[in-house]
Amino acid sequence: MAIQTLTNNITLRICLALFLAGCSQNDEPVKPVKSLMPAAETQKTPEPGIHDESFASSTGDIIRYTIAIPKSYKATTPTPLIVALHFGGKVTPHYARGIVEALVLPGLGDLNAIVIAPDSIAGRWNNEKNENAVFELMDFVVKRYNIDENKTLLTGFSMGGHGTWYIGSRNQDRFSALIPVAGAPSIEADVEWSTPIYAIHSRADEVVPIEPTEKYMASLKDNANLNTVFAAVDDLPHFQTGSFAKPLRDAVPWVERVWSKE
Repeated sequence: MAIQTLTNNITLRICLALFLAGCSQNDEPVKPVKSLMPAAETQKTPEPGIHDESFASSTGDIIRYTIAIPKSYKATTPTPLIVALHFGGKVTPHYARGIVEALVLPGLGDLNAIVIAPDSIAGRWNNEKNENAVFELMDFVVKRYNIDENKTLLTGFSMGGHGTWYIGSRNQDRFSALIPVAGAPSIEADVEWSTPIYAIHSRADEVVPIEPTEKYMASLKDNANLNTVFAAVDDLPHFQTGSFAKPLRDAVPWVERVWSKE
């Protein structure tokens, strides 16, 4: 009886040891389940709201930018992207936050897009250094958030409006819509346009006259395949940036129609 009990105890211990070891030496090692989501270092689940951030570009420049994340953002759902170019002035760190808060979110917030607004690193926007910085920022953000690259919009006010014309005309493959605000066309040469354009300008603009924008937009009407809208506002002085949120908000249905055709 004692021998039988001892035998049973030994058998029980052997089974327990095999169970803890995996019960069978022939079993394949357990492999971790490969996630279908992008790696953690390239995706973020940010807090909704406005954040001031920065990163070092490939040229060693520090690119400061403001990013606004909508409450609706989910890492599993592709989200539109708006790139906003700020107006002129002395560029202090995160200067671009001003255009995000005063104009872009009040005007285009209903699009539920991620908004990014870089600080200029080279004066006006119509130069290659700033142009390259804009695209480094876009690429940086695309790697970290779930961006719908078929729904990208470039906009800007005053100096940023000039920059929208300049950068948008040279990189039509990167944007599905352009909305220059209070900025005259800054075009180096004749451009074959394919990107839809919604230009906003005030007849009361005492800094950037409306006539060049009005004339250029009229010339684009000859292209029957190009989607253009010229929104002339009657009574807004140039420096009332926030007041342009209403005409910018009027452009939202147009943007939605453009994006629905992508």
